This record gives sequence, C-alpha cells and structure tokens, in this order.
Amino acid sequence: MEVDEKQKEITLNAGLAQGLSSGTRFAIYPLNTTNFSDKKLQQAIIEVTEVEASSSFTQVLEIDVGGIEIKGKIEQGSPAVMVSAPVDLVRRVRLFKDKQVGDKENELPSELVEKQQPALEAVRQALKDNGWVIELEPNDDQEAHYQVAVGRNGEYEICSGMPIKNLRPPLKIEQPDAPQTVVNRLVHLAKYQAVQELDNPASELAECLELELCDANKKPFSSWNNVTFKNRDIVHFRIKNNSFEPLNIAVFNLDPTWKISQYPIKRTSTPFYSLQSQEELFLGRIRLKVPEAEGYDQVTETIKLFATRGLADFRWLELPHLDEEFNKKGNLNGELENLVQNVPNRIASPLNSLLKIIGADIDVPPTVNRAMVYEPDPNSEWLVKEIRVTIKRF
Repeated sequence: MEVDEKQKEITLNAGLAQGLSSGTRFAIYPLNTTNFSDKKLQQAIIEVTEVEASSSFTQVLEIDVGGIEIKGKIEQGSPAVMVSAPVDLVRRVRLFKDKQVGDKENELPSELVEKQQPALEAVRQALKDNGWVIELEPNDDQEAHYQVAVGRNGEYEICSGMPIKNLRPPLKIEQPDAPQTVVNRLVHLAKYQAVQELDNPASELAECLELELCDANKKPFSSWNNVTFKNRDIVHFRIKNNSFEPLNIAVFNLDPTWKISQYPIKRTSTPFYSLQSQEELFLGRIRLKVPEAEGYDQVTETIKLFATRGLADFRWLELPHLDEEFNKKGNLNGELENLVQNVPNRIASPLNSLLKIIGADIDVPPTVNRAMVYEPDPNSEWLVKEIRVTIKRF
C-alpha cells in the first residue's frame, strides 16, 4: 500500500484480477494490528475510485461520507480490510416466508408454517450492516441471487433456483446461532461465486499462456471435458508461457466444500510465481479426491489459473471451508511490498519496467511525446484460464 504525502490518496496492490471495482471500501488500521474486529482501531475509510489490472487507486473519505474521523497519520504498508463489497459483487437475497401446508417439497408440515415469520425475521436482523449480501424488499422485482426459506425438516434452506447442495451441517431454526450462521454462509457463497465467475475473455494475453490437464505420466488428455475421474486418481497441470515476457501467475483450487486454496508452485507459497518467457512447468502430483462426508458421490472441482503482467497478491481470493472463520488478510499489502524489496530495481514486470524507463509515475499514464500517450488497458493486463473436472467415488 502506498500513501501520498497529503494523506488523501492510497494505492492498493489489488485490482481487476482480484474482482475489485469502483466503490469498494476498505478500513485502514495502524501498522502491526492483529485484531481487525475492533472497529475502534480503524484510522480511516477509503473508497476505490479507479481500478487497474493488479492495483487500485483510492481516496480517503471524510467523516460525513466514511462515517469515522480520520485518526493520525496513515503509514505506508498499513493493513487494509474490506468493509463493503463493490456493487457488482453484492449478492441479493429474498426471504421467503409464504410456504403453505402440504406434503410437496415446496410445502411445510402444519407445525412449521407459523414458525416461518419469526425464523426469517431473525435472519433479517442478522443481515443488517452486511456489505456483501442485501435483502430484497417484497415489492422489489430484481432477481435474487439467493432465497432463504424454512425447509420441511425445520431447517434453514438456501436456494439459488434449487436448494444449494453441500451446505452442511443443516441449521435448525431453533438453534440460537443459526440466523447468524445463515448470513455467514451467504457471505461465503457470495465470495466463492465471485471468484468462480471471475473471467476476462477479451484479454490480449489469451494466446500467451497454456493450461493443460495431464495424466499421472504427464501425458495430456485429448479432451478432459469428457473424462470422469475416479476418487484418488492422480493428475498434473501443464502451464507454459508462450509470450516474450514474464507473467506473474497463481493457481487456485475451488473445491466442492466451498473452500478456495492456492496451489504452491515449486513448493513455495508466495503471492505469485514469475513464469518466465517460454518456461514450462508441471503442477502436480495432484490427487483428486471426493470428500469423505455423506452425500458426496460425484463432485466437480475447478482449477483456476490467474496471470498478470503487473504485481498482484492473489491470496485475497482464498476462502476457508464453509462455517470456518474468514481469514484476516489485512497484512497482504505489506507482505507484497516486502517481496518487491527483493526484486532488483523494485521492478516486477515489463509493464512496470516500461513505466520506469520513460520516467512516468505509476499512477499517471506517461506521455511518450506530444502526439502519443501510452495508457495501458487494465483488462488487457490479466488473464484467467480454468479446467473443471468431474470426480466419482465409484
């Protein structure tokens, strides 16, 4: 994180490739903060005003807009924790309390019909002050991403067209902590599906990077879309940089238990791996597994490869298993900056090198001459590729 001299503008090391957009808000905490749940420690609220491939420009909000008074000097590398999701990542939920008595799947036993209203009112209260999931009013005709209702067995059910599978264990409406857990699950789903949908099909890097699924002997499958794997089969992923420049890459596994984890490349866990021009690597051996829990007989697993010319700390995208506490990520900006300190001349990509050579500041597109201005298109600076595999327990 970089702070300007007037303490009015801050640059973050996260951008389009991390799913950010204008309007995202972060809380700034003092250096070395470890307890990010204590809002009294917040120094300021910042809002993203411009987003590039792997960085974002923000402004520090005054108290009448941000809601808190700016406290003290904001230091370089201070932790920044997201407090409000960008508009295109906010998910809408409808609380459906009008199920009728009956024996059908979408109906309820008579003893549960009257319990719908208080059960869903508890969820409504838990949703307040949530920046990721908002409730749709009954007369709002917008399409909801999720619907929360009471199920036939007296449990909360979360639907997206149909009840979402693999939300375990069931949450009974009588459980005191169930409404808050429902909201936590909604937030988890919102984050997971935001990463799942993250794509950039128009990227000019599309032909620069190869991602291929290979068998245990590192031989590529002719078409993995038609292959169903058995539990504990071994695969490799081949990645090759066909461009004439290094690309910073990261590989993530989106598993059916709603966890998102980063694969270590060459046994190292860093914000990114710099894949050199024409470099080829095999990520593996990876053993495909069906979760042991009941109900997992066939699952789909997604492998997502991210690449960017600029710096990016893709660990922002990691998620724990469902119902586990969200990881605190307030120190990722500082960790990335520490990593950059070890790069010669503090250059991490040819794009940054170009900007330095022509003498322009990173936040101002450099003027090559009066007739031509180099202004990189953020969407051309990053790429996503993915492979989805089906695994059966057999």
